[in-house]
Amino acid sequence: MAFNSQNIFFYSYKHNYQITRNKKHHQIIMIIITSFLLIIVKSQTTIQEIGCKIWNGNVCQTQCDTGYLDCINTICSYGYFLLDSSCVLCPYQGLSDALKLYCMDCVENPFNWNKMRTCSYDYSIESNLVQSGTYIKVTRPSSEIYWVGVGVTANPFKPSEIQQYQTYLCYGCLSFCTTLTDECSAITHQYQQVDKKIIGIQCQQGYYYYQNQCMICSLNCKECSINGCSICQDGYIIDKQGCSSCMLNCQNCLTQQNRQLCYNCYSPYIPSLDQTQCVGCGSLCLSCEYMTYQPQAFIYPTRSQVPIQNPQLQSLYIKRCRRCEGTAFITYDGINCETCSIKYCQRCYYQLDNSRTTQDLDFEPVSSPASAQLCQLCETRYQLSNDQKSCNSNPALPDQNCALSKITPQGNTCIQCLSPYIYDISAGKCGGSCSDSILNCLACYQYQSLDVVQVVINNVVQPGGKPTLYQCTQCDSGFYPDFFGGLCLECPSNCQTCWQYSLSQNFTLYLYKQTPLSATQKIFYRDQDILILCTQCITGYQLYGNQCLGCTSNCQTNNINLVIGNPFTNVTTACKYGTSYAYCSQCTVNFRDRSLKSDLSQCQTCPKNCLACRDRQESEINNPYFSPTVDDLDQYGRLCYLTQPLTGSNSKIVNYNSKLGIPVVCDYSSTPKSTGVCINSYSQKIYLYCNTNTYQQAMAAALNTPQSQIIYDLNAYYQVDAVTETQIKFDSLETQTLYISLNDQAIQNMDLQIIVIPDSKKVDNQTQYFCNIEKKTYFMTEFQKNIYSLVNFTIIIKPQKFTRFYLYGDFIFSNYQNITLQDIEFVNPTSTTTQLYIYGQYSTQVILKNIFIYGHYTTGNIIFYLQNINPLQGNNVTFYNLTKDDQITIKSNLTQMNYDFTKLFFNISTISNQNLFDLVSSPLNTFFVNGFYFNQTTITQSNIINTQDNIKNGIISINDTQIIYSQFSSSRLVYSSSILGLLMNNTIIISTTFNDSVFLEYYLYINGSKISNKSSIICPSEIASR
Repeated sequence: MAFNSQNIFFYSYKHNYQITRNKKHHQIIMIIITSFLLIIVKSQTTIQEIGCKIWNGNVCQTQCDTGYLDCINTICSYGYFLLDSSCVLCPYQGLSDALKLYCMDCVENPFNWNKMRTCSYDYSIESNLVQSGTYIKVTRPSSEIYWVGVGVTANPFKPSEIQQYQTYLCYGCLSFCTTLTDECSAITHQYQQVDKKIIGIQCQQGYYYYQNQCMICSLNCKECSINGCSICQDGYIIDKQGCSSCMLNCQNCLTQQNRQLCYNCYSPYIPSLDQTQCVGCGSLCLSCEYMTYQPQAFIYPTRSQVPIQNPQLQSLYIKRCRRCEGTAFITYDGINCETCSIKYCQRCYYQLDNSRTTQDLDFEPVSSPASAQLCQLCETRYQLSNDQKSCNSNPALPDQNCALSKITPQGNTCIQCLSPYIYDISAGKCGGSCSDSILNCLACYQYQSLDVVQVVINNVVQPGGKPTLYQCTQCDSGFYPDFFGGLCLECPSNCQTCWQYSLSQNFTLYLYKQTPLSATQKIFYRDQDILILCTQCITGYQLYGNQCLGCTSNCQTNNINLVIGNPFTNVTTACKYGTSYAYCSQCTVNFRDRSLKSDLSQCQTCPKNCLACRDRQESEINNPYFSPTVDDLDQYGRLCYLTQPLTGSNSKIVNYNSKLGIPVVCDYSSTPKSTGVCINSYSQKIYLYCNTNTYQQAMAAALNTPQSQIIYDLNAYYQVDAVTETQIKFDSLETQTLYISLNDQAIQNMDLQIIVIPDSKKVDNQTQYFCNIEKKTYFMTEFQKNIYSLVNFTIIIKPQKFTRFYLYGDFIFSNYQNITLQDIEFVNPTSTTTQLYIYGQYSTQVILKNIFIYGHYTTGNIIFYLQNINPLQGNNVTFYNLTKDDQITIKSNLTQMNYDFTKLFFNISTISNQNLFDLVSSPLNTFFVNGFYFNQTTITQSNIINTQDNIKNGIISINDTQIIYSQFSSSRLVYSSSILGLLMNNTIIISTTFNDSVFLEYYLYINGSKISNKSSIICPSEIASR
């Protein structure tokens, strides 16, 4: 039932007025008497109650059964899922647990859960803070699936009722089967009344099928059968007792010749060469492998998991370190890592011999180096000594832009530039900016390419020059220098510094050597996967493997242990760092916000009256138009999974709308309550003036009142002559404040009524009402874009009087759900072509009431273009004076189309080489016309109704057809290669000729067979009788 309230205001130019009071609603009504009267109806919010089977006026006699929010439209309550037309309680609902929300697959997806019946995740308060802790999505180690059968227990929310249906756990089951396969085993079960189509089950990993059920495998067994275990869990091996433990730190082991071997260890351990144990890497080494630099069949046995049993062969291998901790570097032996011991040095290395260093890619280790530790890169403003064993302060640098120099035989030579200057290797000088050549680059060098560029001259490939190339060596925070392309690329999310590796190389470290390689040499190093490894996270984050997990500054809570009286010191971080992940444990406003973003790093705001929510997947979006113009409105598009109880209000009731996935509040402060469940609707009128003087008078009357926000001047949109197109927008009405208010109310239905106040003139002593669309004009409103709950939005454009719209440019309505045009004549007064264009990206319903399309008004043409319209409804629609150059185009790529016309006229027109209702791109569902009139109309090489080939279309029904003084030439009224039915009643043809034409040509589908049925009137002479 519907209730509403509204205020009515009357404004004029004169100041004669009277004030009365509506005693019933205590509203002030101002009546102003004048020669010009403007009536403005304020916006109104309407409550429509649902949740009732039988109404008696505004009182519900019989409410919906338990579990239904709306039994008429079959919407279930929170915690119930839809089974055919029944609402069934989800698993675990009724279980009281202050720290956990169970089987949220069902709660969050109640309309589709019946297809899979899987419980795979819950929401848990991991911090154990019942009153303030945040909820975290926890994926279960193994899913559960459920049968649905006849109910035998009471509903926990209404103990006096036995459930009609309820769920039953299928123990150890992975999935149900409706057909038997090798993976599915046949089963007989007791749930035939509901699940009669299920004839088999597939068991989860760790279970096996036996005697009509899934049985659990033995301890630590991964796969088994009735005959025993076949595969053990990681860390275990099959033996006579079942699954026994592998050796220490071993993930996968096997038995050979009564000896246990490990071929895969838990990180950071690796199998020994003979695979008899798991061994650690060298000092400060995070990752290592066995390898040899001698010619052997297996150079990398750790990678290939091949044991080396021969002691003599083992002596050829070393445990080669591949990655060090922090800023440590791989030392000369290739096994261990060292930290830099030279003061003020950032990068150290060893000289291995005259030409090789530990900075070389995949250097071959030595037992003793040719030098002590040497410095490659000093800190800024320190000078590298001649022997590279020290960094000296206060250097006399050779260049003001030089950051690091070295004493060479040529003198004091710059080897590193200050950021952001480019280091020229060949000249030893600094100049230019790295960031100008490479985005996000702090330090770089330039060099002449080592590859000769090929050019084509007179169709002959010839060697060209060697271009100058740039290689970045240090990037901005959050980026790394790419060894292969020289650019700065992004590090993983929330990572401050990262390095580029392969299994064998540290490319980032090599770049500090500033020794360029040719393209051919670089290709050689692409033979392995390239890894980007984070070395340091941004503030608030810690490394977990190669992920930076933590919290943003948004994750804060009040800390009573700090200074209570100082609001600037009683806030502290609420981030928790666990063993496998980090998360924000509390929100600043924890009485309202209890949920986190998907990476758990910060709290996120939910729709009003929602305690916990998450971002939606694309398939969960009810309002496809929702794309807010400001970020603050994003919260309303999130799916709520836990509502917030209302406190302190006896007139408001909050319900969870499972179809929208948000709470809806019913406000009974001014209306009586019957069911306590409702849909909120909103209506708004806008007054659009076609005459500026009249608009100004109306604005003067409404000055300093809210009504001034809904009065607009059409001509104001056309004031800038230099602009060839414009947008009709209602900025003073469509504010963020209004969007927030309508989102908070969860408005589902809205009517936006555009009342057009036309201009007028005298034509032949008669008043003609008109509006000028002076240039290409887009009609723009963004309500549905900014209000998530708004799933039914209607725009109604209706002048106060029947009005002629002069289209001096195109008039375009793009991407609206419902559009109604009423009492309008569209005319093109120009010598060019203009169009009335209505387009829906998804599906737009268009209603035309008393619409007149005037073709060829002067010398210009008019195009009436509709695209993706479903349904299209018309009442008293006239096309007049169309010429062969005027067009009516109706196209669609939707899954179906429906048309319904009452009185469709074609008067004094020519239709040539076009199909008016050209329905070839989408299947037709229904096409109804009651009153199809052609008067003095010539139709040439055209079909009036033309449907898609090779697909079953629906029904075409045409009643009361009149074709008078017209002519059909090579044309059809209806052409369809396949329809379910064609009905024609009361057809009148007067003084009309049919030249080489087929009046009706269609095929009917009857019991799957296509039967041709031509109703042809082919007459070379005129038919002049009824």
